[in-house]
Amino acid sequence: MRNKPKERIPAMAIGGTARELLEATQIPIEGVAAETGFGSADAMRHHFRVRLGTSPANYRAAFRVPAH
Repeated sequence: MRNKPKERIPAMAIGGTARELLEATQIPIEGVAAETGFGSADAMRHHFRVRLGTSPANYRAAFRVPAH
């Protein structure tokens, strides 16, 4: 079954840009949501949990390099 256009946008954002911004920048979650078209941080959190099983904050934390 094909995704509806409204479902494809969050899938594409999570599949690429949002994840890249969370991995490589310290832009606040609200800023990442705005940059990637989610409309709100709450919407981005919802889609991350549904598609990746984690929150954007926890996803970002997995990529942080510990300070020495």
